[in-house]
Amino acid sequence: MLLELRDRLRHYGPQSVADLQAGLGLSEPVVRDMLQRWIAKGRVARLDGGTTCTRCARQGPCSEAASGCFEIYGWLDEDQTTRLGAPAS
Repeated sequence: MLLELRDRLRHYGPQSVADLQAGLGLSEPVVRDMLQRWIAKGRVARLDGGTTCTRCARQGPCSEAASGCFEIYGWLDEDQTTRLGAPAS
């Protein structure tokens, strides 16, 4: 599962905890545990996510601030520069 999370962040770019949960079909605690493992290895970083995530954008405005909705994480390249922008092709 750790490799699936890695592959998702590398392919699709930065994502919220909520998007990772939905995309991987896992619970929030499991996703957070996997993120912490990659953060400890220096491969994932929490980014400034603003006020919406892609999940909210698809469903309209949030009626409540869901835990993990505004937490955005991104994969770090070999040179430790965050992969921002367009997803990998």
